[in-house]
Amino acid sequence: MVPNMNSLTLPDIAAQSARQALPLEWVGMHGIALPVLLEGQRLSAKADAGVSLDDGEARGIHMSRLYLALEALEQQSLSPALLHQVLKRFLDSHEGLSNCAYLNIHTDLLLKRPALISPLAGWKSYPATISASLKNKMFHVELKIEVPYSSTCPCSAALARQLIQQ
Repeated sequence: MVPNMNSLTLPDIAAQSARQALPLEWVGMHGIALPVLLEGQRLSAKADAGVSLDDGEARGIHMSRLYLALEALEQQSLSPALLHQVLKRFLDSHEGLSNCAYLNIHTDLLLKRPALISPLAGWKSYPATISASLKNKMFHVELKIEVPYSSTCPCSAALARQLIQQ
């Protein structure tokens, strides 16, 4: 026999007065798919967007406001000024709730790389992450690029050493 779900009452945890009011350092979304512009090239990216929730009594933030602020990344080329503008919009839309905003953008830079000796070239993907934060009115931005190395050429180590010496 299936229990009657209409008679089942669960407590509203958010409404309990006995709960402890604690701020949260980060509340937001991970892995938001979006295009970004970098040096005139449209790249596929994933974004992590969030703000602090400084008011421990608040029930949460407005995720849609973060999402809508990310639209600027589709229309303008990535720059520190644009990242600062987006983070400021995160905070302005959560006035009284948040003092810190965070944005991480993950993408791959696709570059055509020449061969060491032959006139040939090939495409190589370089994972890149741009991390920006606005904490207590202090703006910080970092760029991380992974430079993986791989080669199937038996002479690659010798060629690399020769190139470095030159």
